[in-house]
Amino acid sequence: MKKIYTIAWAAVALLALSCSKDLGNYDFKPKEVISIEGVEKSYSISGTERLMIDPSLSSSEGNANFDCFWGIYDGDYQGLDLPKMDTISKTKTLDYLVTQRPYDKWKLVFCAKNKQTGFAQYWQIPLRVTTPSAGGWYVLKDDGSQSDIDLFKTPTSIMPASKLENIYSSYNGKKMEGKALFLAYSTEYQPSSKTLFVGTDKDLSALSIYTFKEFRNLGGLFFEKPSVKAPGFLMNTGANYFLLNDGQLHGLSTILLGGGLFSTRKLIDNVNSPYKLSKYFTVDEVYRAPYFFDDMSSSFFMAGDATDAALTAVTDAKDKNGKLLTAMTAKNNNKKLLFMDGLYAYFQDKTDANLKILSNLTLNSSAFQMVNDTVKTMDKFFNATNIAILQAGDENMVYFANGNEVWSRNLSNKQETRQFIVPAGEEITFIKHRKSEDEPYAYNYVMVGTKVGGNYKVRMFEKSSGDLKPTPKFILEGTGSVGDVYFVK
Repeated sequence: MKKIYTIAWAAVALLALSCSKDLGNYDFKPKEVISIEGVEKSYSISGTERLMIDPSLSSSEGNANFDCFWGIYDGDYQGLDLPKMDTISKTKTLDYLVTQRPYDKWKLVFCAKNKQTGFAQYWQIPLRVTTPSAGGWYVLKDDGSQSDIDLFKTPTSIMPASKLENIYSSYNGKKMEGKALFLAYSTEYQPSSKTLFVGTDKDLSALSIYTFKEFRNLGGLFFEKPSVKAPGFLMNTGANYFLLNDGQLHGLSTILLGGGLFSTRKLIDNVNSPYKLSKYFTVDEVYRAPYFFDDMSSSFFMAGDATDAALTAVTDAKDKNGKLLTAMTAKNNNKKLLFMDGLYAYFQDKTDANLKILSNLTLNSSAFQMVNDTVKTMDKFFNATNIAILQAGDENMVYFANGNEVWSRNLSNKQETRQFIVPAGEEITFIKHRKSEDEPYAYNYVMVGTKVGGNYKVRMFEKSSGDLKPTPKFILEGTGSVGDVYFVK
């Protein structure tokens, strides 16, 4: 290995004070020379990778026993101010997850001290940190009380090629409090632009997709910090963003200069009636208007512009003679919402727990309409958990868990079909359908997440005429229990 140049004596003097904290003050003896091999003249690495260097050391004084450490500092400092150096290892071998921002003027410092003579020698090595490769499958998982994220990287195709575990805690020095709920992604949220939103039942984090660093938590997303942290969802329809916290809806318009902060809670009517919205929502694909359900009044509401102070009560469809055209009214219908997505909502009657209804929705704020399918108690769907409606353009199907089995229900003819039995000991914790037509990363998967012991598996199933193929395309595996899975191109 070529010899690495040493720091100029002036730089050594500047850094000596910082280094002395780790290895003490050194008596520099110019007669001794410490040689180093196995180190490059410079390094370039992605901000999501581990930097691993294992140098070989020798001394002109013969056999030597070395104390070593590694440090890093910003090499673009000015004047006589000491650069702040962070010690990243106190061993000869460096194994370090790079969390520094993308930048081409970082400097590595390596120090080796011969413990027999007290002589120490320093080396400075340029380090270029590039933008992390953010593409891949993000898995939000929890251990029952805290959450983290695994990233399965996809550099050349939709198939994962490598895995980065616990990237949230690795880059932020802490895990998120609470159980994993949802992931949401935005390319236009300011001030970070490409942002991954991570929601648990106790907090919400906004992460830069390039650095994985949190720049705002739930409290930092508001003009006025909420007293209760209980996120339900964060979603956007173009420039309009909506955030549910503790059942209360907040809005944000990116057209206005608001610094990416959400407003105070929206009113549900002009007399400020109490409300508590369900965590489920759906969106009118034509007008991009979101619809919500208030569990207190058992009523539907629509949100217009994010800057509106109040929600809009939904009105039932009627014919020209005033006769209702809906099987169930959208207002005060005495129902609890069990699930809603796309054009379907699943209800349970508040009086009769054995009455469950799957409704096909016509989303229109002034002519809202529902066509009801009463689910029989012997139907597999009656006890459905982890429900997932296939996205628009796919088969008219819903997938769900019943015990340790995955079932489908044809929404046109009500036929139910068992699709998959998870192995004994595994518990189904997550089912979702996601798809994209963006090449070269096009995909269409029904994702089935399970937990066994302290570990998760997410089986990525392709479909054929609405039925899952027998074998998943691939499986994502890690520690914890899955709350959501999201792909970022």
